[in-house]
Amino acid sequence: PFNNTDGIVLAKGITTTTIDTIGTCSYPSTAVALFQLDNNIVDTCGNYTAAWSGTAAYNSTAKFGSYSAEFSGGNTGSYINTEVDPDASSSWTVSLWVYRTNTSTFDWFFGSFDSSLGSGFGFSAYNQSSNGQLDVYIGNSGSYTRTRGGTSTFNEWNHFALTHDGSGSGTTTIYQNGTLLTGLNLGTNPMTGNQTSPENWCLASGGIYASERLNGYIDQARFFNTELNATQIGYLYTETAP
Repeated sequence: PFNNTDGIVLAKGITTTTIDTIGTCSYPSTAVALFQLDNNIVDTCGNYTAAWSGTAAYNSTAKFGSYSAEFSGGNTGSYINTEVDPDASSSWTVSLWVYRTNTSTFDWFFGSFDSSLGSGFGFSAYNQSSNGQLDVYIGNSGSYTRTRGGTSTFNEWNHFALTHDGSGSGTTTIYQNGTLLTGLNLGTNPMTGNQTSPENWCLASGGIYASERLNGYIDQARFFNTELNATQIGYLYTETAP
């Protein structure tokens, strides 16, 4: 046996990591907010104070830790206002794990739309009968850019990440489980268009828009004010607890 400050020695030449990336704000790049949602909505990065709309709930069905945030769905369902402003930077990335529990509903995963669904950004998915197609909206005063396709699954964890480069016409790239979303039947990926978001990022809702909120759970939500690359998105998808 020998000493190794980066891990625990099991035998000569064999170590196991003690690095906790799931609680690290700087993995794989410095985030503006990290909500681990392990029975609370504390921002690990310490920059934002999130708030529940509706009854706070947590479930032991978790991707990391002991709990995830549980959402009741529907037009009056619960959601979390993260306080993170989508317009604070011209480029951003959102990464989170989603577990859908109702196969018959359309679900918003996150978004920043106003109450009329006129302006903002939203990421959602259809029900099982429509193959769980993913649906991404960019809205500016009622004028929309939209991409639809791919397949989301139910009753299991899926990782989703969206990156946005606001320069020029704007480019949003959509990743599912570490890879670029394919199988589109509407729009393109990457999609183009810049949004103006009058609201903060909301989890389990398209914003404060009161319709079709998520039935299910969300875990490990990260927000960045930079556009992460495909390799970094892969790191987030393969992240494991120590």
